[in-house]
Amino acid sequence: MDNLNLVRKIAWNFHYKTHLNRNDLFQEAYLAYYKAMKTYDPSKGNISTYVYSCISSKLKNYAKLEKKYQEPLCSLDEILSLSNIYN
Repeated sequence: MDNLNLVRKIAWNFHYKTHLNRNDLFQEAYLAYYKAMKTYDPSKGNISTYVYSCISSKLKNYAKLEKKYQEPLCSLDEILSLSNIYN
């Protein structure tokens, strides 16, 4: 794997910006790298540019989904007000 350092660097940058789990980001980045290597066409440009754009896109989507599922469905105040209704 020639671009392992590039994959690590992109994953680390996303970890630094989003504070998501670094290992999870690296795994997602590696999966994106694997897919990029299957679809890479040398006639269309440099491999590192293509890999960077594929991994960045994948990690942006991953971060967006993680943020969506980490937000609570309701606040503590709403829960307490509901418990007062039922008591």
